[in-house]
Amino acid sequence: MRKEPYRVEWRAPDGSWRRGPVVPDGVQPVTADEKRYALFRHATVLQRPSYKIEEFPNWPPTMPPFPLDAMFPLHDGRLAVRRTPTAKDHTEWIDIFDRTGKRVDRWRLPRDHQLIGIGAQWLYLTTRDEDDLYSLWRMPRP
Repeated sequence: MRKEPYRVEWRAPDGSWRRGPVVPDGVQPVTADEKRYALFRHATVLQRPSYKIEEFPNWPPTMPPFPLDAMFPLHDGRLAVRRTPTAKDHTEWIDIFDRTGKRVDRWRLPRDHQLIGIGAQWLYLTTRDEDDLYSLWRMPRP
């Protein structure tokens, strides 16, 4: 995976690289809304639910197209990549890439749900409620 520019690169069995085309919607600016949403999403990890964006002076100018734990290999040889959710719709998108590195599909998850695993028939998701409790969900694969 390449973050800049956003694309998939496959290592072939013969040692050569297959570089997919650049995904055009990979760059999102970091706005004040994005900063607030990032702090909301990571409040439990940060151990304090009420951080202010000013307490973090080193925000990047653009959002990464995907988080560090973004890649999920699929049973058919394709690759699923979780995109960084945005403040705009609180929705996580999953990009699906074929073995040439081309994005061939996009899956939209329910609002405020996060992908944690992919099975042969199901997507496994979590969601956090207003009491900060997590629930595990299962939904059919698109």
